[in-house]
Amino acid sequence: VYEQRGMARTFKGALEGLTKEMLRRHPAGTALRVQLGHAANPDAVEQLRALIEPLYECTWLPGCPMTPMMGAHTGPTMVGVAYAALADLPEMP
Repeated sequence: VYEQRGMARTFKGALEGLTKEMLRRHPAGTALRVQLGHAANPDAVEQLRALIEPLYECTWLPGCPMTPMMGAHTGPTMVGVAYAALADLPEMP
């Protein structure tokens, strides 16, 4: 199902949009396995982590760098989050 969503006007708004998308898929309090990545923007990773951490019971995976190729259309400030409900991945350590 495609849903039209507005574009964030600020970087902080974009980070908040990522957390809103997470909330749309998993209610607050869900146990999640979470990994953050960035293209030369470790400060944004910390900002995003600070937004996610109070919402979920997180099992954090090590962060991952994103290559410059991935950031070609977004620029060096690119940040991303990968997540799944812990209940969906019970066999992983």
